[in-house]
Amino acid sequence: MVDSEDNIRLNRNQLEVNEPVGSNGRVSRACGCDFRPSWHNGRVAVLRLFAQARESAGTNRLELPGSTVGEILDQASGKFGESFNAVLEISNVWLNGEPAERESAVTDGDEVAVLPPVSGG
Repeated sequence: MVDSEDNIRLNRNQLEVNEPVGSNGRVSRACGCDFRPSWHNGRVAVLRLFAQARESAGTNRLELPGSTVGEILDQASGKFGESFNAVLEISNVWLNGEPAERESAVTDGDEVAVLPPVSGG
């Protein structure tokens, strides 16, 4: 085990970086660790994708850095391409269970959900 000034420890083949959790008490664990790359602003949102958005992206969940809902969606658009963009244009977007605008601020661990329209009876 190594403990340095940066508070980094190697334990069981896993890199752990001790960082404070977000205001909602959640810490990103997509890689099984608390590591945050130096380029991100300290805010990582969980993007949840449903129905056609999930199908066009090929995943139902992704963690992306950003300070607004719009920044999160722009990153997803760049990553997933035109079919995802077409679904995004007709979808509702929610932040932590409430309708959201592109300008809505995102804090560490917030959940941004893309909800396409549902058809059926």
